[in-house]
Amino acid sequence: MKWWKHKSGTPEHIDFRMTSHPVWERDYRPHLLKVDRERLDVTGAKNELEKRKAQGYWTHYGHLFIWENMRQSMGDICMYESLIADPEWIHDYNRVHTDLFKAHFKILIEEAGKPDGFWFYEDLGYRNGLFCSPRTLEEMIFPYYKEMVDFFHSYDIPVVLHACGGITDAVPLIVEAGFDGLNPMEVKAGCNTLKFAERYGDRLTFFGGLDARVLESGDRALIRIDASVCRKGSFVGALKGEDAVCGLFRHVGPEEYAVVLDHRVAHIRGSHNAARNSLPSQHGQSPILLARARIQPAPA
Repeated sequence: MKWWKHKSGTPEHIDFRMTSHPVWERDYRPHLLKVDRERLDVTGAKNELEKRKAQGYWTHYGHLFIWENMRQSMGDICMYESLIADPEWIHDYNRVHTDLFKAHFKILIEEAGKPDGFWFYEDLGYRNGLFCSPRTLEEMIFPYYKEMVDFFHSYDIPVVLHACGGITDAVPLIVEAGFDGLNPMEVKAGCNTLKFAERYGDRLTFFGGLDARVLESGDRALIRIDASVCRKGSFVGALKGEDAVCGLFRHVGPEEYAVVLDHRVAHIRGSHNAARNSLPSQHGQSPILLARARIQPAPA
C-alpha cells in the first residue's frame, strides 16, 4: 500500500492476492465457513458498551462489509471486472461473508450486549458518482445489505450506512434496503441532503451534509450560512465532526469548526423532544446523536 506524502486522499493499493475465483476458493473461502471466536473480543466489547452506556453515550458497533472487503481483497480492477465477468464469484463471496457476519455478530450481541445502533462503512461512490451502476448494486450488493439490516432489526437495532462519494443514484436502494440512517452526504460529490430529506425524511435519519470546501475556505460568515441551511430545513446532523463532512483536513481550524458545532448543538437541543417522538419506536434510537429530519414546505 502506498500513502500520499504531499496531498490528502486515500492510499493507493499496489498489489493483491485474491485475484481470481480459483484463488478465492482455494486460499480464502475454507477459512470463512465456521465461527471463529478469536475474531471477537466479547469481554472487551461488553466492558466498553457498559462503560459508555453508563456515561450516557449513544453506543454502536460498526464494520466494513462486502463492498469494502472486496475492494481491499481483490483490488478495484479485479473487483469491477468480476462484477461483470464473474457474478457467480461475487455472489459467493457476498454469501459467505454475510453468513460470517451474522454468525459472529449474533455472538457479540447476545454475549457482549446490544448497542443502540450499528454502522456499516461502505464507500459506494467517488466525486463524480457511483463506482458501478445502480442496477449492478441492486443485483449484486444490496440483497446482502438488506439481509444484514433485517438481521440487526431482528434485535431492535437501527442501522446507519456510511457511504462516501456521489451516492445520489443509490439513495432509493438504501431506503428500500431498510437502512435507518445515512452518512455523510458529501456535497462536494454532488449530494443534496435537503433534496434527499424532502423525499425520504420520513424514512431516513441524516448525518452530515456540510460542504467541506466551505469549511476549508476559512470564511466564517460563509460557514455560518452553510451550517444554517440544514437548520432552516430542519435537518439535523451528528454531533461528531468527522460524521458531518467525512474527514476534516489539516487546514480546517478549530475556530471554523466551532462555528459548525455551535449551530448543530443548538439545533439538536432544540429538536430533542421532537426527535424523541419522531424516531421509529421499534428501534428505540436515542436522540443524543440522532434526530429525524423534519422538512418544512419550501418558500414560494
